[in-house]
Amino acid sequence: GIHLSLTWGNAVALMPNTILTDYEGYFYSSFTRLLFLSLNKKILHAIEFELCAQIEKALTHGIKIDHIDSQHHIHMIPAIFKIVKKISQKYKIKYVRIPAEPLFFIRHLPECFAFTKNIHKYLLITFLSRLQRNNKITFFGLLYSNSMTKSVLDRTLLNNTQPFTEILLHPG
Repeated sequence: GIHLSLTWGNAVALMPNTILTDYEGYFYSSFTRLLFLSLNKKILHAIEFELCAQIEKALTHGIKIDHIDSQHHIHMIPAIFKIVKKISQKYKIKYVRIPAEPLFFIRHLPECFAFTKNIHKYLLITFLSRLQRNNKITFFGLLYSNSMTKSVLDRTLLNNTQPFTEILLHPG
């Protein structure tokens, strides 16, 4: 797959010192900032240009892309999701991650701090995810971002009955 970014790292196609990049071409937007910037059609064109460039760079390196996801789930911003769906069809990429995380393991919640610090992100991303349809892959990783302990992972694996599951965690 490809992990698109507009919030971290250097831009592939956008020039430095734009509304999305600093003087060195490094992205500095946040999810919230992109949510507001996505109301501007000129910025959406720049976003589409950049996302296509990221995909084309991966393809030129021989990477077979079977799905799209993004840094900080920015592809779930409705206007950006529309772009991602369009370019997924353009490049014949079959899946786009829809991070609609179920709450089934919430009843076993010793890591309350992780839950409370991520609940706002969970609520927003889950709301935006529910706007999309046909998600056949169960997703976990929002509520325990940066706090995916062995016990949380064990509970997730034990309680999940879905045939296709994606678990997002950062092993380091």
